[in-house]
Amino acid sequence: MNQEKVGKIIKKIRIENNLTQEKFAEELGVTYQAVSKWENGKSLPDISLIKEICNKYNIDINSFLDGDNVKNKKNIKLIIIFLIMFFILIVFLILLNHNDSNFEFKQISSSCSSFTLNGTAAYNKNKTSLSISDIDFCGDENDIIYDSLDCKLYEENGVKKNIISSCNSGKDKSLESYIKSIKINVNNYNSMCKNFSDANMYIEINAKEGSKTDIYKIPLKLKNNC
Repeated sequence: MNQEKVGKIIKKIRIENNLTQEKFAEELGVTYQAVSKWENGKSLPDISLIKEICNKYNIDINSFLDGDNVKNKKNIKLIIIFLIMFFILIVFLILLNHNDSNFEFKQISSSCSSFTLNGTAAYNKNKTSLSISDIDFCGDENDIIYDSLDCKLYEENGVKKNIISSCNSGKDKSLESYIKSIKINVNNYNSMCKNFSDANMYIEINAKEGSKTDIYKIPLKLKNNC
């Protein structure tokens, strides 16, 4: 253990903590003359004081004893935490880019002349998301005020019929008023684009007036298949 190097380290610690020799000596329970001798390389603190200095000022004891550049234990921990967080961020960005990049978009429309709508299918190799809104009725005039209305988005493949999403319900509304409020958003839709294109997909509206139920079916199609 080099006395001169250790003395310089002690002086550096004291100055970095804005302490006079007297104040530094007071905190360690020694005289300021002892601190002066340490800093001038004329003597060394005993091992118990060295441990106290290292613990009190978060100093790595090995670098202190070797007389090397003193490493602050707190800073080392912060650097390690920063590197771990940086690594996690890089991995997250790689995964995000891998899973959600290269989205393609297709317009969804209705193949029925009685309805128009705005719709979009966003898809990549992993998933498809659907968004449908702004539905308008352009068929024969219908002024019926229905007691209740609800709708569902269906997908049919052969004989199998699946509900993909349910719409918001309505009461005491006309068909035209109700469909303007319909908004369908489906995230993480499992079917790939090709399967979506091949499926028989449609919105079905059930409109009840007393004991009578009118059913309106809005078939959907992709503009330019996958």
